[in-house]
This record gives sequence, C-alpha cells and structure tokens, in this order.
Amino acid sequence: MQIIFFAFGYNKSGTTYLQQLLDAHPNVNCPPEHHLNEAARYLQEFAKQYRTLIQATDERTARQGLRYNEEHVFRHAMHGLVSAFITDGAAPETTCFGLSDNLLWENLPFFAQIFPNARFIGIVRDPRAIALSLYHHRLRTEPEFRESGGSLLQTTREHSQTWTSCMAKCEEFAATPELAGRFHLVRYEDLVAPPPNNVSTLSHVFSFLGLDTDVGLVQKFLADNDFAARKAVATSAPGFLDSGPTETWRGELDADTITTIETIAGRFLAAHGYQPFAAGK
Repeated sequence: MQIIFFAFGYNKSGTTYLQQLLDAHPNVNCPPEHHLNEAARYLQEFAKQYRTLIQATDERTARQGLRYNEEHVFRHAMHGLVSAFITDGAAPETTCFGLSDNLLWENLPFFAQIFPNARFIGIVRDPRAIALSLYHHRLRTEPEFRESGGSLLQTTREHSQTWTSCMAKCEEFAATPELAGRFHLVRYEDLVAPPPNNVSTLSHVFSFLGLDTDVGLVQKFLADNDFAARKAVATSAPGFLDSGPTETWRGELDADTITTIETIAGRFLAAHGYQPFAAGK
C-alpha cells in the first residue's frame, strides 16, 4: 500500500532534520522543502485567468456557455501538482511519498481534504530555543535587520505569537474526528536526544508511516544525519544547520525575553512538556 504524507513545523523547529531522516529511509521519497501555499496561490490565479480566456473564446464562437468551475479546476490542479512533487525522483521501492513544508500548518484542513488519506507529521520545538535560533538566522540572512540593530526581543514578540497560532491550529487539526490516526506530532528535543530516546522517537515516526522500524536501520539513519556530519559538508549554506542543542537559550536569553515568550506561549509550553524557566533552574 502506498502512503502519502506531509511533514511540517514552525520555522527553526527541526523541519529540515526531520525531512532528512524521513528521506533516508529506502522506502521513502521526501524532497527538500516546498512552498505549497505559494503554489496554491499561483494555481488559483491560473484558474481565474483561464476562465477569462475560455469565456472570451466562447463569446467569439458558438456561445454554448461555460462549463467551468474554478474551485473544481483549482483543487484538481493542486492535487496533480503535489502528486508530481512527491513522486519526482522516487525509487522503484518507494512506498511512502511525502513533502516537507514549514508553512503547511496555515492550511492543514485544505490539504487534508485534497488528500483524504494522507498522513501528517508535525514537529514542535521549545519556542525559547526557536526565538534564539531565528534571531541568529536573521542576523546572518537579513542585512536590513542586522544593520538596523534588530533586537532579540523584537524577534521574540513577533515569532512567539505566530508559534502560538501554529500550535493552536495543530491542536484543532489533531482534534478533528475525521483525522483520527492521521496526525503524529514529534518533539524536536526527543528527536535529538541521546539514545535510546532518539531511536524510539524516530521509530515511532516510521511506524506511523507503516515503515520498517528495525533498530539497526534507525540507528544508521540517525548516525548518517548527525548534525556534526551535516555541518561538515554544508559549505553552501554556512550557519543554517546548528548543532542541535536544546537548552542554550537558558544562558543567552535575558529574563525579560524569557518572560515575554512564556507569557505569550504559556498554555502550549505546558501542553508540549516545556517547563517554565524558573521551574527548570
């Protein structure tokens, strides 16, 4: 049986690492990150413009009237485009076809409708660690942010609220009765934990997709995708891959920044097992 899946998570939550681990399995095809929300916008515009074209053609010819439903065309076109993405480069032995897309959480119900049997894998990371990682990422990649003296607190306020929205949509999605058994959420901290926790975490992900969970294979995938090894060959994108630490924020975020994050994201911190700063000292 063939399985279609989508992997997603908030920026700097470990989505690339998750995608690499999934794609490492010989029965999985999971290309690097896509932008399906952008693709959907392009196809919606295409469906609208094409309607204009065939309507003008009909008015100049037999005037039979249109037989054209924009939404119907758009959804079928989106299904076909995603199907092309997930099968591109797949090996003959592939049984699981997937895509990684950070922003999929914004439109989860839409993709669940278009692919009614698809499975969804979300990854969640402590927003305090995300804020620190995003801040350094912006310093590296956004000259205007760097030159204007963009602050960590500014980054924190912007992204903590969006992270909370992401978690709320995931919670709502997971509670949908029609999706029972089709959504699996993994914590980044568990995926990068020392053995045997990381082995058990990845095994559960593979099991969710109906894949071989042989311990030796899982250990190999984790070893092959070790952060140190990845960084050694990531010369084309220096700084993008961090070393996977989960607690460095404790020494780098000041009390006001931590309080801001915990105030905004409080309920979801607790829901995903992240302790308040004071409790974790």
